Amino acid sequence: METPSAQEAAGQQASAPASAPASAPAGQATGSANTNTVKKRSCPKKQRGRPSSQPPRNIVGCRISHGWKEGDEPVTQWKGTVLDQVPINPSLYLVKYDGIDCVYGLELHRDERVLSLKILSDRVASSQVADANLANTIIGKAVEHMFEGEHGSKDEWRGMVLAQAPIMKSWFYITYEKDPVLYMYQLLDDYKEGDLVWWMGMKGRDSCKFRL
Repeated sequence: METPSAQEAAGQQASAPASAPASAPAGQATGSANTNTVKKRSCPKKQRGRPSSQPPRNIVGCRISHGWKEGDEPVTQWKGTVLDQVPINPSLYLVKYDGIDCVYGLELHRDERVLSLKILSDRVASSQVADANLANTIIGKAVEHMFEGEHGSKDEWRGMVLAQAPIMKSWFYITYEKDPVLYMYQLLDDYKEGDLVWWMGMKGRDSCKFRL
C-alpha cells in the first residue's frame, strides 16, 4: 500500500483533482491532495456563492461529475460519490472523489467554481462489509496504519478510526497525527493484510501494539 501522498499523486494522473490549492476544491474541504511526503494543509478559502432559485434535489448517494474553475487556472474535471449532506448546513455535501483518499466538503449547488454539475446515476447501492463485528470493533480505535514508502520501505502512520463511511460501507473515516485531514480507506482489507494494528499507550516503551 502506498502512502496517502503517493496515492493522491497516482490519482491525479487520471481524473483526480489537481494537488495545488489553486486548482482543487478548498472552500470547506475536509481533505487536501498533496504530493509531498511531508504533507501540508492549505488554508481554507472563502467560498463564492450563487443564489439558488429552487430547492435542489436530494443527491446524497448519487454519482456526480462537474468541472472546477479556480481563478485563471484551466477547468479540471471531477467524478465522485456524494456521501452525505451536513445537517447543520444543508447546502454543504461531503464528497469522495475518484482516485483521491480524502473527503471534501463543498456547496455543490452554490459554489461558483463548480461548473456543469451532472448527476451520473441515482442513489448507488450501498456496499456491505463481510465482517460487521470487526467493522464495529475498529471504530474509535487508535491505530498504526502501514503504507509503502519510497524504495519499498514501510511508513507507520498513527491515527484514529472515526466512523464507517455512509453509502460506501466498506470504507472508514480516519485521521492521522501527521496530517489531521479526513481520509477514507478500506481498513478491513488493510487489517487482514497486516497493515493495520491497534496501539495503546504513549510513545516509546509505554506503547503496545496488538491485533484482535
